[in-house]
Amino acid sequence: LDAALLFLDMMEKEEGSRASAWDPRLIGAVLNALSVWGRAEEAQSVLERATGVRISTVSSKTASVMESGTSVTSPAGKQLDLSRAGACYNALLRAWSKRASLLAHEQQSTNTKFSNSRKISSKQSTAALAQARDILLNHMPQLGLPITNRTCAAVLQGYATFGMGAEAERVLMEIEALLLSPTYSAKSMEESWKSQSTFASSLDVACYNTVIDAYCQSFHLKDVAFAERLFAAMKEQTPMNISINDSTTFQILPPVHDVISCATVLNCYSKFGMADEAEAVLNSMTQSNDNGADILPTLPCYVSVIQSLEKSASSAAPIRTMALVERMEQ
Repeated sequence: LDAALLFLDMMEKEEGSRASAWDPRLIGAVLNALSVWGRAEEAQSVLERATGVRISTVSSKTASVMESGTSVTSPAGKQLDLSRAGACYNALLRAWSKRASLLAHEQQSTNTKFSNSRKISSKQSTAALAQARDILLNHMPQLGLPITNRTCAAVLQGYATFGMGAEAERVLMEIEALLLSPTYSAKSMEESWKSQSTFASSLDVACYNTVIDAYCQSFHLKDVAFAERLFAAMKEQTPMNISINDSTTFQILPPVHDVISCATVLNCYSKFGMADEAEAVLNSMTQSNDNGADILPTLPCYVSVIQSLEKSASSAAPIRTMALVERMEQ
């Protein structure tokens, strides 16, 4: 990684004014490498230098946007075309999410006597997630950059890692509202606002599955109900309320659930030994959904149900487990 950063410096000095723009593939490759290791600060610095656009930082204490310093300009005048920088920003968001995860890992591995260090790591993790959220919801729209499913997943996955389901769903709804706002919607959409109040989700099922997983990664039983609510909305196609500009309320029709949605909820049930609920979801998977397609259970689905039976207090758990094994062999 250090060699890659040095290579960028060399290219910048060697080419000088001979090249007017950075190749987004080159910048993206460096940013992807940095994101793998959670080197978010360096990734942000590289992108700022490549685009010539400063990215504000968010204070974890006040949750307000703070100035990050002077404007960033490339010494050689080379700049990355913002219209081709979408994938580069996605890599930066992954870097901040990974940074939060690494800081949490450091917190868990710190000896208990260093309580102050653990508190700092916790604040830093929260700040890293807040930075990713701010770039997605504020910085990218200001530049007119495209927000795709990959963009959203990069941020949502960070919250899922920490089991922050409520925060993940809040960001999900903020993204839906943003994509319905005049900033991103087509002009024809503005007319449709006057005649309808329910719109299909702008995001794919994977983004919603990530939010369900965020609830399931929590160790609180109360979060199971929130995961069930979102899963039911996807399965039954129940509209969800959102607000745009804190004034206009609309309803979003979530994407139809898939086998990953079911597997995620089943994994949640297995953690808490909720065998009856797990078997109910498993049985429903072979029934036709609204699109007329069957969602067939996979091996991990059966394993999750068996694990839920193992953790349950049901005296019939052995019999029910053997019935599931026979069902798998059919």
